[in-house]
Amino acid sequence: LIRKVHRFDLTQLISPVAVTSSPPLQPFGLACVPRGLNAPPLLVFSEEKRRRLVIVALDESLVRGHVLSRISESFSVGLQNPASIAVCGSQLYLADVTRVLTGALPGLSSGNEAAAASSPRLSVLRSGFKEVHAVAVRSGDAGHVVAIADARDHRITILQLDRVAAVTAVLGVWGSGLRGACYGPVSCLVLNEPVGLAFDGAVLLVACYGGEKHGALVSITPTRFACRVLTHLHACFAACGFVPPNATAEA
Repeated sequence: LIRKVHRFDLTQLISPVAVTSSPPLQPFGLACVPRGLNAPPLLVFSEEKRRRLVIVALDESLVRGHVLSRISESFSVGLQNPASIAVCGSQLYLADVTRVLTGALPGLSSGNEAAAASSPRLSVLRSGFKEVHAVAVRSGDAGHVVAIADARDHRITILQLDRVAAVTAVLGVWGSGLRGACYGPVSCLVLNEPVGLAFDGAVLLVACYGGEKHGALVSITPTRFACRVLTHLHACFAACGFVPPNATAEA
């Protein structure tokens, strides 16, 4: 039977996720949270108009689930208009208009559903933005690195966090603050309404809305390490009197 299967079409597996004990859904932002090999993942989604987050536990079929908890404006700091969600490990990051919130999702490492049903305590990670549309996170050597896209300010802020999700440094604020499109060195970067973010390793991918005719996908690649290495090599060559072949030819 297996030998006769020549093609497997994934589109045949598309189906809605049925969530029990829930009114009609109004999902906006979405994140999938793994819970290890022996437990199905959690879904965390925001309902912007209802000003809340919803945590759903999927069953083994991955097309059915039930609500574990709802995080509304009555919890912690109160939600304004929750939008984009990013999760790394057990730490959740949420774009909420002029700020980014964070909190630990309980019960993930153990797969304990009772623990996962308890609502995380959200706190303000960073505030003072004009309109945050997206947040993305990756794991680094010292902790998480969080990228925040402010669409109205046309800027992206990069934060370095420690192991307890506290900000230790601002790694960069990219963008001129003016609407436009200018690429090249990050110091000259001009963005047009950044509304989506995703990390691929250390590369940051940015979706810029830009209206009907000026949207763009931007890839920001780190070159600091390469520049540092080349600078040190140049210093070593100068110290030992080495002259590159092309420099000799030009002379």
